[in-house]
Amino acid sequence: MAPDIEYMEYQARTTEPKSTHTAERKALIRRLQGQKVLVPDIITYMPAWRVGLNPVVDSVNKELDVWLKTVNVEKHKKTKHRQRGNYTWLAAAYYSDAKKEKILLLAQFLYWVR
Repeated sequence: MAPDIEYMEYQARTTEPKSTHTAERKALIRRLQGQKVLVPDIITYMPAWRVGLNPVVDSVNKELDVWLKTVNVEKHKKTKHRQRGNYTWLAAAYYSDAKKEKILLLAQFLYWVR
């Protein structure tokens, strides 16, 4: 499927510059600094959701590190994404009973699209 060029052009015209988002984030952090922030337990709102962490996280992370060496992306970008978040952990938390191959594929996809 071809990309929607008109929509992409529309987004380019209407999307705020990244610097605006950064400034907003910094302003929010300054405003909340020293404050107590209450984060609700969202699991209580989703009683049917399976809660847990897939036990294959560590072995998948090792395989993901090997895979990342084969991906044609600049090393500093790979390092940045590895430091920014653990996509394997995210996939394993969402799919606590999935097979190892699925968790690996999901983690690879998350790194690829980021």
